[in-house]
Parts: sequence; C-alpha cells; structure tokens
Amino acid sequence: MTCGRWLVSDWGPGGLTLVGLANVGDSLTFDGCIMSSHLAEPDAECVLAIGSDNPTREFLVYGPYAHISPGTYDVTIDYSSAQDSQSPVGAWDVAIDGLPEGDHLAAGELTGTNGVATSVTTTIVVPVTEQSTSIVEWRLITPGAVDVEFFDVTFTRTN
Repeated sequence: MTCGRWLVSDWGPGGLTLVGLANVGDSLTFDGCIMSSHLAEPDAECVLAIGSDNPTREFLVYGPYAHISPGTYDVTIDYSSAQDSQSPVGAWDVAIDGLPEGDHLAAGELTGTNGVATSVTTTIVVPVTEQSTSIVEWRLITPGAVDVEFFDVTFTRTN
C-alpha cells in the first residue's frame, strides 16, 4: 500500500506489515484516502467529512489493519469540527488483535474546535505477543448530528 508516493506497508511472511517504523522517530501518516469509512468518501485532499445533518452514530474512520511491531508509539489525530469546544464530536480508540473484546490500548473523546484544525496526541504501547507483530486498528465513531473533518492519523515510533 502506498500513501502518495511512499510505501507504507508491504506483504511479508506475517501479512501486511507497516514499514518505516523500525527506528525511534520514524512516523507514518494515514489520511482519508487510506483509511476506511462507513459515512464519507474522501475529497480531493483526502479529507473525510460529515455534516451535522447526518443523524447516524457510526464509524467515520477505521483502519489501517496493518501489522505493527512491539514498542511505544505516539498516535496523533488531526481533525476539525464546526462545533464549539464543549461539544463531543467523536470517540476514538486504538486496538490490536489478541486483546479481549472491547479492550484497547488507548481511547478518548474529540470535542468541537470552532472550525480550527486541531491535533490530539496519545501514547500507546504495543506489547510483545506470541506473534512478532500485532494488527493495529484506529477508530473514530461519531455520535451523529455533528460536523467533523478527519484529516489524518499519524503513528510515530518513540521507543
């Protein structure tokens, strides 16, 4: 899979594996053209957007379903929303395969940004498992009747 002109994952013996996250400081960004959505199609800039006229509580964004090596990563979400800063506009989480149903490595809530592009960063630790890698998934579910633009999610290796 490529993101623009950069190879971000490749098929190997274990399946689809993120490449480029081997060293501390390496990062990969996944935009709306790479991620999946039940609610929106990416626009020309690969932004996934929904308007407040959508009443459905649903996943706006999910993916990338790629293998990731054990280690510590910062996960940065870039988004905007026309809602005010007191209004919840989505709940996000990061999970890997092998966790009990409903468990995740990190989770949080996104709030309105008054239309200003905003970044939210959290740290995850991908544990050592029986496999050499784990399949990672990042998800954003919207409550419905909100205005949200998802720009991208970035994984940066910190350890």
